[in-house]
Order: sequence, then C-alpha cells, then structure tokens
Amino acid sequence: MAKLILSQDGAVLKEFRLHGLRTSIGRRAGNDIVIDNRSVSGQHAVIEQDSSGFVLNDLNSTNGTMINGIAVMQHHLRHGDVVRFGKAEFIFQVDGTVSTTRNTRVHSSVKPKIDPAALQARETDPAVAAILANTVRASQPLPEALLEVMTGSNAGRQMPLVKSATTLGKAGVQVALINRTVRGFTLMHVEGEERPRVNGRDMGLQSHTLQEGDVIDLLGVQMRFRAKA
Repeated sequence: MAKLILSQDGAVLKEFRLHGLRTSIGRRAGNDIVIDNRSVSGQHAVIEQDSSGFVLNDLNSTNGTMINGIAVMQHHLRHGDVVRFGKAEFIFQVDGTVSTTRNTRVHSSVKPKIDPAALQARETDPAVAAILANTVRASQPLPEALLEVMTGSNAGRQMPLVKSATTLGKAGVQVALINRTVRGFTLMHVEGEERPRVNGRDMGLQSHTLQEGDVIDLLGVQMRFRAKA
C-alpha cells in the first residue's frame, strides 16, 4: 500500500492512501486528494499506478511540482521521496520496503533525473521562475551527519545521512523519518503505535531536532546521531 503523508515543520498532519490506478491531486473539490492551499492549482498533478510502480505527472500547474527539491514534470516515485505541490509538502511511502539491516529498514530518497527542456519551458512562467530563483538564492551547504548503530548484529555500522529524507523502521510496525535541511536534521514519527525514543524518552507527538550524541531507539535498535563539524 502506498500513501502520501502531509507534513509541516516535521510533524505529520494527515495521511492519504493511494487507492486505484489513478489519483488526482489539486485544490478543486473533485480531486481524490484535495489540498486547500492557494499555491496549489485546481488540477495540479496525478499519480498513476502501473507495473513499474507509481508515476507522478504534473498537469501544467502554476507553481509546479518538486521532488526532493528538484522541479519535475514526470517522476517515478520512490519510497521516501519528498513531494511538494506548490507550498504543500508530502512524503511518499510504500509499505514493505527492502530491509538493509536486521530489525531496521533504511531507504533514502534519490534525486530523479530532470528533462532540461521541460524545466526550461516551465521557467517561462513568472511564478515558477520566482520559486526556482528563491530556491537557488536560499541554497546553502547542507549539514553532514551519520547514524552509528550501537546494538544488535550491526553494532558499529555507520549510516551516512546524505539524502533529503531517510526512513527508518519496518513498514506496518514502526516507521520514523529523518529530514535533512539547511537548518539541520529532524526526526519525526510516521507510522506505528509505538513512537521512537530519543535519549531514553518517548518523543511524543512533536518532531525532534537531532543534536550531536542523541541516541535513537527504534524497534529495539539503538543508533547514535553523529553530526560532522
């Protein structure tokens, strides 16, 4: 099962499951997913399911669609992708991702290839050009960090946090996400009745800005957050 998770400032606001072969997204009431935000077009985008997975198509929206910070017209969605329609930000998640460590699943979003011609065409729209210009001006070197596995069979293993969004856990049981921005790294709970613990405390409903040395406990596996100077 695939879904889009609406988030704001690292907190989960709502989940939208993708049912059927086609899911329309926009501001108008007739869409499968309605986003009440002026930055979103009436018919903004559509997600279609085929044999290869889920494909997102922008429907010539005014403010465009971005995946992991890159403007796209079409994109094959991957688990953990950060999808932005106008100013509305979602996380794409698919249940049953491939495990890379015992008890802990890790999958990072990958920047898609973009059609230069499509991007050039969209830059002729003043609204889109302004958004892209602001993105370039605001770009700063992203912080670097890693997770060091402390317990279990993978103790001592280091996992660099190099993507914009990294999911941790086991789908259907407990899933957390680490967002990477110019402001740092934020841990947020995505799925499961039990929430991650940070430094021995339940992180509750709020997201947590990770600090050097923080210990994350997820599915019984402890990981230490290491920020690079």
